[in-house]
Amino acid sequence: MSKVPTKVASRITSNFNQMKKVIQTAIERDINEADTVLIVSDILSNIFGYDKYKEITREFAIRNTYVDLAIQIDDEPELLIEVKAVGIKLNEKHIKQAVDYGAGRGVDWVILTNAQVWQIYKLKFEKPIGAELIFDFDFVAMNVRKQMDLEKLFILCKEGLQKNAILDFSNYKHVVNKYFIGAILQDESVISLVCRQLNRMLPKSTTSQEEVLGIVQNAVLKREVVESDAAAAAISNFKRLQKRTRAKKSLGKTAVGSDDLKKQELDEPPV
Repeated sequence: MSKVPTKVASRITSNFNQMKKVIQTAIERDINEADTVLIVSDILSNIFGYDKYKEITREFAIRNTYVDLAIQIDDEPELLIEVKAVGIKLNEKHIKQAVDYGAGRGVDWVILTNAQVWQIYKLKFEKPIGAELIFDFDFVAMNVRKQMDLEKLFILCKEGLQKNAILDFSNYKHVVNKYFIGAILQDESVISLVCRQLNRMLPKSTTSQEEVLGIVQNAVLKREVVESDAAAAAISNFKRLQKRTRAKKSLGKTAVGSDDLKKQELDEPPV
């Protein structure tokens, strides 16, 4: 994940415990949705670094309705936030509501939250409109002394938004998962390497790539990692990135940088 700048880390850590106590008190009092929106707005400002008067908009109009909060940078909506009362458990109906708001305005990223639980979705503009859960977290359960939690919060920060951290993390999830790793294990170069290793250990044997591939697909990997739609998308993504890496290597470069991934979304999320 993206490295958290010192200034941003300082802002998060210095304000986190106070906001955590506010949420805990709100849970005890079982406050209503309107008051929860105020807390979420404070988190967006104090933790995530958005200007409360310029970049956080209340009751953002979308067609004939309103989303609770929106983050606008240079007057363009970047994040839509649907807020439920702190005591409400987020459910599929709430997700659909948030997705409909994003689809109505053509915004890629929507957040569903009750101040304690935060769910971040990437809209999929297809028929029908869908959404992929990129990540979620329980604010009260977070520990900002842990680098992973700090990095997760940074994704939603203004500075993270400006660095495309949310898209970087989305692409990371598309690669670091069982389907993509399964695609790597089935690649011809890997199967060939396994064959060479086996034949080196057993000089009299002539293990074929077909035999090894069959074992990998039928015995080593689970069926869903080999035969599902997500598996097919992972293989497509792997071949695409592999081709790009080889092209770069031929030009004297040896790795695919994050800027390449920012230009292109990968096909299908892990399940």
